[in-house]
Amino acid sequence: NFFKVCCCFLFMKRNIGDSKDIKPNDILNLENIKKVCEWRPELWAPVLQDVIRHYNPSKLLGKRVLEIGFGTGRYATFLAMLGADVTGIEHDPGTKEQAIRQAKELGVSDRCRFITGDFFQLKEKFDLIMTKSVLYSINDVDTYDKWISGFAQLLEPHGEVLIVENGS
Repeated sequence: NFFKVCCCFLFMKRNIGDSKDIKPNDILNLENIKKVCEWRPELWAPVLQDVIRHYNPSKLLGKRVLEIGFGTGRYATFLAMLGADVTGIEHDPGTKEQAIRQAKELGVSDRCRFITGDFFQLKEKFDLIMTKSVLYSINDVDTYDKWISGFAQLLEPHGEVLIVENGS
């Protein structure tokens, strides 16, 4: 299942704004999922559909999600489309406006908050912590351990951590 999660997130379109006609209630429709797939939708859309069933609207509705390293906001907005209340945190201030714009275009800006900074500054708790293509850049065990411990500090009891890496 972890492999499926990793692969399907890797093959999502870089800008799911192309799929702004998808409404949250229609997100499980296979044809709509194909609109979100970046590469070989006939192959990856069913895999993404399985992941969406796991992180489905009923499971995510009202849940607090943290995305560490939100970049353009594609995953944050996708999770918001599934009903989550998403906080994205990013070191690079240059991507924040694009993420805000995408959330507005998709009609989920009321469920997305994008901030610039370090996730260690956060004091709130989250039901799901998600990061993609961030941890692979850590080169030493102590820093990696510090990050994983930081995740644990921000996680609600019975929360989940989703780490998606595609290497360097």
